[in-house]
Amino acid sequence: MKPGSYVFLSHDKDEIVHYICRELGWNVQKISQGIFANFLLIDHEDEALNLEHVDPLFDFVLSTATLPTLKVALIMGAHRLNRFAQNRLLKILEEPPLNTAIILATPHPDRLLDTIRSRVFVKRFPLKKSLPVFDANDIKNHLRMCLKNGAKLFDDGSRSTDVMRTTLSVMFDILKKDPSEKMLHLYHQGHDFFIQSEGSHLDPKTMQLTFFHILHRTWGGNAPK
Repeated sequence: MKPGSYVFLSHDKDEIVHYICRELGWNVQKISQGIFANFLLIDHEDEALNLEHVDPLFDFVLSTATLPTLKVALIMGAHRLNRFAQNRLLKILEEPPLNTAIILATPHPDRLLDTIRSRVFVKRFPLKKSLPVFDANDIKNHLRMCLKNGAKLFDDGSRSTDVMRTTLSVMFDILKKDPSEKMLHLYHQGHDFFIQSEGSHLDPKTMQLTFFHILHRTWGGNAPK
């Protein structure tokens, strides 16, 4: 596991904790007992999550790590975060502190704000050795729709960042239904360019066209016809 911001499509806390421990070589028993200093778990079962529930995350990620390994903060049931709590998380999800991973676990990513969904990497659970194959025609149709909607949004005067964020949101919705390795890779390529392009000096139209060109190239063919 690398530093960054993630959405894990799962409600199974035990599976996620075991996955983290396998990735980082941590002791599962210490994590379960809550005595591992580099791990924070926010889990309030069926409660709505508000600002006071996310306060410990900021104290945790901004503190000095006790051990020279990755610091991991896990929020279970992230779809229960209210709008104010989600908005407060935006900046830290976009630029998490060095050597820190922030994980939002939820089986309902559609309940997260679009601005959060555009800032995270997605991992599907339960983990499987082979993920379902995403049909090439679906990819073509999706990219065609992105181009059409993107052009319309741009013509309507929207910023290129809004066009890219909208496209990533659509791709995220596809991932919920069929999170194939190819689609995950496609999403991550678009997401990486989106993050890198924010605040750049690229011409907006060039930025938008470059974004879609990256999607086409990653998909493995020319622009869909």
